[in-house]
Amino acid sequence: MASEEEPKGAAKADTEIQADASGDESPRPDAAYEVGYGKPPKHTRFKPGESGNARGRPKGAKNVKTYLLNALNEKVVVREGGRSRKITKLEAFVTAVINGSIKGNSKFAVLLMNTLIRYVDTGTNEGAGEEELSNEDLEVLRAQEERLLRRLVANQTPDPTAADESEAAEETREEES
Repeated sequence: MASEEEPKGAAKADTEIQADASGDESPRPDAAYEVGYGKPPKHTRFKPGESGNARGRPKGAKNVKTYLLNALNEKVVVREGGRSRKITKLEAFVTAVINGSIKGNSKFAVLLMNTLIRYVDTGTNEGAGEEELSNEDLEVLRAQEERLLRRLVANQTPDPTAADESEAAEETREEES
């Protein structure tokens, strides 16, 4: 039995273990229920309305997207034509991109075209009663795209080392023949 060194609770635990091992009582309230992977014992499951991560991420916790949207929605003062007005940073950014592309900056133009393609014509409203572009409109868009690409290629400065390498390769070909 329990020795004097053992606490009283330990003797009680030993007798419970012996009773369980004898098979007199089932350790589970519902012996027909199978416990296994994805089937936890019913008495250990979360109760309705009880969270599995009660101290988890608090509601309204900020992430990068939240900080970015907050920064873009801040107001700044812009002077246009001698008048000051307050607009959001997002509006100022879009206006700068559009104005840069109108002035001929090919990087702004490419950024504007990509943004238009991504956000204006997403293709999600196909067949929703919108007009399709005519062949003439498509030709104008293709011509504009070609002009922008040519301007982008023309504005890129060639790598002088690449030109030297191509000249050297040409000279070796001439010597071989």
